[in-house]
Amino acid sequence: MDPVDVRGKRRHTEAVVLQSVELQQKPSALLTNRPPTFEQLYSSAGMAEAARRRIGPTKIDTHKAANVVYARPRARFLKKARQICPAYETLEAFIAAYASHLKRSGKLEVPVWVDLVKTGSFKELAPYDPDWYYVRSAAVARHIYLRKDVGIGALTKLHGGRNRRGNRPSHHADSSASVQRKICQSLEKIGVLEQTDNGGRRISQDGQRDLDRIATAVVEAAKEEEDEDEEDEEDAEEDEE
Repeated sequence: MDPVDVRGKRRHTEAVVLQSVELQQKPSALLTNRPPTFEQLYSSAGMAEAARRRIGPTKIDTHKAANVVYARPRARFLKKARQICPAYETLEAFIAAYASHLKRSGKLEVPVWVDLVKTGSFKELAPYDPDWYYVRSAAVARHIYLRKDVGIGALTKLHGGRNRRGNRPSHHADSSASVQRKICQSLEKIGVLEQTDNGGRRISQDGQRDLDRIATAVVEAAKEEEDEDEEDEEDAEEDEE
């Protein structure tokens, strides 16, 4: 396709421009307050003329181009996390299985106020599930497993909810930081989590081993159930014939 002939090809032009920015410019240059020059954005005179006619240099978002550059390592990390942890596609089953494992082991320290406390200021009552502390601990462990460093503030946003304010519009409210901190401390005592240099939490080697083992068992159980369902369907079809 001729780059000068851009009749109705705005998307193609923007994609080529962003690709040229990614190849020619360093990420640090894209994040400066001063926008890049017109010659830096385009690799050839024909592309520059085409962009000048159709979109112009002011339509190029510098931060958008920087996000294109930085989005790829993050995507690779998430893809790797999905490959490492088989529980990514069986979220609810994994959390239930790991919570049951924590309860059976008896190592997780449960506070005395677990039956009385609310998990957030926007809640009206305490959780109905008597084993909610194990379930929340399993969810926190899995969330930290998929990330390198997580703080208490991020966990409060993760487990927050809608604050219903009557006739006024509802807003998001964070969950209790005290509950999240106590859960992280309990997981640290049994060796699932460990603190980082900046005060956050990350998964330990023992915790990663336990989560991988539980996740593998959950996936194998799910595959066995699928195989049994397929066999039952085949038997039913044979009986009908």
